[in-house]
Amino acid sequence: MVMKRIFLLSAIVLISFSTFAQDKGISSTMVKQVKAHMTYGIKAGLTFANAASFNPGSTTNFYAANSVTSFYLGGVIDIPIFSVLSVQPGLTLIGKGSEIVGSEGNKKYLPWYLEIPVNVLGNVKVGPGKLFFGAGPYLGIGVFGGYKDSFGSRIIRYGTNTELSGVDNDLKSLDVGLNFLLGYQLNNGLNVHGGYGLGLTNVAANSGISGDTSSFKNKLFSLGLGFAF
Repeated sequence: MVMKRIFLLSAIVLISFSTFAQDKGISSTMVKQVKAHMTYGIKAGLTFANAASFNPGSTTNFYAANSVTSFYLGGVIDIPIFSVLSVQPGLTLIGKGSEIVGSEGNKKYLPWYLEIPVNVLGNVKVGPGKLFFGAGPYLGIGVFGGYKDSFGSRIIRYGTNTELSGVDNDLKSLDVGLNFLLGYQLNNGLNVHGGYGLGLTNVAANSGISGDTSSFKNKLFSLGLGFAF
């Protein structure tokens, strides 16, 4: 199941790039120029994740959420549009989650997503490098993860619409949201960057079921290093 999701997202990225390059409205000369200035990059760092979570219709209403620390690893392609503007799609394996504090004990979610961000970046020459900043949407698919409460640890199950076994270790597989990022890159390609991810999708497994008002939306801060080549 994990490999199928990885293959699906990888195929989406490859098809998108291929379509861009073969667009009949773009001359072959322009495509060659864009390709000549495209750069590739790798990145890794820490995530400090939390969740906007509430269940107002429950007698065990959660009242607080603690952040959890995880990490991310990924790659990007930077496609220049103008000298100061570029589009940067990528593929990232990223850890999210939260520790929900409730009257019946804490519940810790540690989901992992394979994520496709597509950011629009502004680039400004500053000193021996450039300042970059931007934003864009992301699409993530849950691939694996862990859940822990007072009864023990379990594997997160994705793609369910209801809690199959009466416990809370089910999440919807699709996560859609927005990214915001800021960083500085040296002329040698080394960069440091930070970001904020705002989930727009309610990934609570039983949300949308009649009478259920549960909400769990991913959000996180990230800080990391990268290298462009």
